Amino acid sequence: MGREVRHGALEGGLSPGDILHGTKDEISRDIKRYMESLGCSGTGIYILVKGSRGMAMEEILNFLLHLTENKPAAQGQRNQED
Repeated sequence: MGREVRHGALEGGLSPGDILHGTKDEISRDIKRYMESLGCSGTGIYILVKGSRGMAMEEILNFLLHLTENKPAAQGQRNQED
């Protein structure tokens, strides 16, 4: 499904450089660099986080919250409705 999401994002006008993928560490590093390159704190930016449950994407969400100076989500807390 990740390929379909990427394809749809590209078809929708996102540039390939705006689509980040890799391990959690690589994604976290790339998100930080991307936000620094924009010179912003994350306000007004929309980020789609797509990954399998096994990848524990809540760690990426916690990293994003930390970058934007919000409190991190509690361990195991769901950030979306099923």
